Amino acid sequence: MNETDTLRGLIAKARRERDMSVRKLALTAKDAGHRIVGTTLNAIEAGTYKSVPSEYTIRAIGWLA
Repeated sequence: MNETDTLRGLIAKARRERDMSVRKLALTAKDAGHRIVGTTLNAIEAGTYKSVPSEYTIRAIGWLA
């Protein structure tokens, strides 16, 4: 499995390539019209997200990556 096989990996990739915090990533995605908040990105990256990510969350993470 490589980094882009998971949402967690995609968030890490976006953080590294954009050189941004999770909060700034979320704000960038929101400015582009995506529905996402920093706490969701943070929980997914930390592996503590307890729900199934919504379609909107997955789209935002894909766009960021």
